[in-house]
Amino acid sequence: MGVLSRWFLRRAEGKRRWQWFFERLHKVALRGMNMGPGDELAQSGESQLVGQVHKALAGRQGAVVLDVGANQGEYSALLAHELADLEGLRILAFEPSPSLLPGLRTRFPAGGPVTVMPFGLGETDEQRTLHLDAPGSGLGSVYARNLEHRGMSLERQEAIRLRRLDDVCREQQIERIDFLKLDVEGHELAVLRGAGVLLSAGRIDRIQFEFGGCHLDARVFLRDFWELLAPRYALYRVLKNGLRPVTRYRERLEVFVTTNYYAERVR
Repeated sequence: MGVLSRWFLRRAEGKRRWQWFFERLHKVALRGMNMGPGDELAQSGESQLVGQVHKALAGRQGAVVLDVGANQGEYSALLAHELADLEGLRILAFEPSPSLLPGLRTRFPAGGPVTVMPFGLGETDEQRTLHLDAPGSGLGSVYARNLEHRGMSLERQEAIRLRRLDDVCREQQIERIDFLKLDVEGHELAVLRGAGVLLSAGRIDRIQFEFGGCHLDARVFLRDFWELLAPRYALYRVLKNGLRPVTRYRERLEVFVTTNYYAERVR
């Protein structure tokens, strides 16, 4: 920090007159760290991350990739396109919403690389209620989120089934998951807890998960992910053109705006 910066901070930090400046600077800083646009596939850096995963899997036969929270299938389609040259590729698209399943089955007919799995994942095998603002919404969550501050209400409900990933992989004879993508509106940690056997055995190589406002309603913190994954996984924040390492947990990481994180198993 330069002399001028230190001079300014001594006179401005914590002062009422300068709060407008620091509040705007905070907003700009979050966007600069790619915190906020995580729900926009074209802008979030996820496309770049899939390209990086493709490079890591070069030459891999029988790769297994999971899209958990497939919604309308945009991410699964991206995976199928970017990883198309991998021999024996299997993409499992998990989506529990009954209103979305017909469209997914039309988009990904049987015989292709993408298999539609008509249920969600969680910590236990159970029936849950999915709360939505509209049929096919990307905001569907098992938590009755309070979104009044955004002028929204998740009043629509659908009955869904959740299963444990450990059980699904055993039934599907999946020994290793090369890439696990999670976007389940606050239930990401529960999905990972339902994969305890796989994680303990080091059988999930790469994980992408979303973290944001929905975790307020789920009462989940980034610290929970850190404690579950570290030190077996190296954690990164996904940027538009690369990855930023998260080398240790700090309280200031608890930013509840949509952000994508990537965890890679330490070999």
